[in-house]
Amino acid sequence: MNDRKITMTLGDPFRGLTDKDPYSARFFLPALRKQNSPDYLAHHDHGWYEFAMDNLDDPGAGTGGAANRRSQYAAACKQLVFQTEALNGYLAEADTGRLIRVVLHAEFGALYCAFVVEKRYVLGIVFGQLREQPLPRQPRVRGADTEISRLATELRDDLGTESLNPGGWRSELMTVPKLDPEWQAAVETRTRERGVAEVSGRLAAVLEPYGLCYLARYREGEIVACADLLDHPVPKKIWGAHNDSAEPRARYDRITEEFGAHCAVLSQLARPAVRGRLLRIVLDVERGAIYYYRLGARDYLVGVTVNQEQVAICDDKMGDLASSLLAQ
Repeated sequence: MNDRKITMTLGDPFRGLTDKDPYSARFFLPALRKQNSPDYLAHHDHGWYEFAMDNLDDPGAGTGGAANRRSQYAAACKQLVFQTEALNGYLAEADTGRLIRVVLHAEFGALYCAFVVEKRYVLGIVFGQLREQPLPRQPRVRGADTEISRLATELRDDLGTESLNPGGWRSELMTVPKLDPEWQAAVETRTRERGVAEVSGRLAAVLEPYGLCYLARYREGEIVACADLLDHPVPKKIWGAHNDSAEPRARYDRITEEFGAHCAVLSQLARPAVRGRLLRIVLDVERGAIYYYRLGARDYLVGVTVNQEQVAICDDKMGDLASSLLAQ
């Protein structure tokens, strides 16, 4: 992989400075030479597109005419930064920290945004047919995701700032504490449509106090099945054990109901960079993540974890659950 042809494109702050590469560029080059690495990487700082590096001119990249669309990728990345900032404000009321990682997984590519420090982001794109189920386990998708998260962490380390563990990759193999065998008594299920009680049961079966604590299926304008563990002491400690679970439950219901609108906006901004419908979205915050999986037209699955160490593991469980629901 070390002989890949890498092309760097400078943004406005560095354009014309042929004798001076951006300082951060030295961190990006190794990331593009690894197996299952991103095809395109960009760095944004305080609203400025500083530079991008890609392997799109490499004969073995297999990205077709992608090299002719660099300006489109730059525009999509810039829009994703703006939207990430907007979503960060939208999710602030959940009290689970700022938005540190966004994944937009479409049928023929995936777009990533990773937070470094305030107003500074690493962005990446991977191309290819990415529809195979389960979605998060695809080698190209996972390889690009982990590399972009690692790169953002490396840039934070260079600034003397501790890791936010985007994706939970640093703790993916950690074990969770043993649980009281009676914890399942805290599961609450809700069904709003005949014939979907079984779906609520399948959602409930995936819940774990240290893992997914909220799951809902939205179809044709309403939540038709839902299960959560928001009354359990483990997820409840995020908001304070003395607080009623009704507030976070109503909040995640509202986020589920509004996710279709957010998906439409994200789909539109991603379209110049990656083709096809958005199949999966990850909004990774400092303490957990919110997941979206498309099941059909106006039919999708939303999941929540409030444990950062379990973000990647919960994503896999979401992928498996979505695959099983699609196979019905």
